[in-house]
Amino acid sequence: MFMKYVWMIVLLLLAACSGGENEPPEITGYVTAVDGEEFFVTAEEAQDFSSTGGLEEYYTAIMFSGISEEVTPGVKVEVWADAVAESYPAQAGADAVHVLEPEQPEGAMDEFEAVRRALEETELEGNLAVADASFEEDVWTVELVEIMEGDRETVQVE
Repeated sequence: MFMKYVWMIVLLLLAACSGGENEPPEITGYVTAVDGEEFFVTAEEAQDFSSTGGLEEYYTAIMFSGISEEVTPGVKVEVWADAVAESYPAQAGADAVHVLEPEQPEGAMDEFEAVRRALEETELEGNLAVADASFEEDVWTVELVEIMEGDRETVQVE
């Protein structure tokens, strides 16, 4: 009988401690800023809440702590987190970070380098989201949005 309880406790602990690898990431998006051991991620797609009186273009945004060496401005990541503080932008500790593969047009810089350069060249200040990054005729076009005010800038990177 005692062993039955021991096994139940062991199974319960294993279930509670299992990683969230099978869970979807908290956010998938671009890293638009890195500050010390924190990094700022905005969702790759905006949500439209205008039908309920909200913003027409709302980007989920989270400031994560617990940086990985692979995380630099411009990269697109998936981030898993346990608890997210409900603020805007939200705050959370990063449990796991996976850097996605960039688009790499033949003979051109990759998508992440283009986004990084656009973030360096923009005149926008504040918390930025990448609304679009596209490559056409040897030029990357990166559209940035300041998430609080909605100001926009399109940066062309050659």
